Amino acid sequence: MLAAAALLALTAWCWAGRSPRARWWVGRQLGAQLVLAAAPGLGLLILGGGLLALFGTSVALLIAPLMLIGLVLELAGMLALLPGWWGPAWYRRLPRGRRHVGR
Repeated sequence: MLAAAALLALTAWCWAGRSPRARWWVGRQLGAQLVLAAAPGLGLLILGGGLLALFGTSVALLIAPLMLIGLVLELAGMLALLPGWWGPAWYRRLPRGRRHVGR
């Protein structure tokens, strides 16, 4: 559960992007995939698994959508299928050339 909290906190900090350090991932190879998909997806999957371990299958129907979103984010990140509308507003306003390395 602590790992899930750390991943989701990292995601929130990077998405807020209030400082240059919070935007470290912009323009780095695989940076967008890590911050926009892998970290939040894995965080949601770990959080869902931890909640299932704590509360048992009685909360499975409540946790399943959370874990499904995490799985979709992980797959989108692994396959580089992130849609253009996904991400923080300040990131979407960047010119495409500044978003990704080598593009």
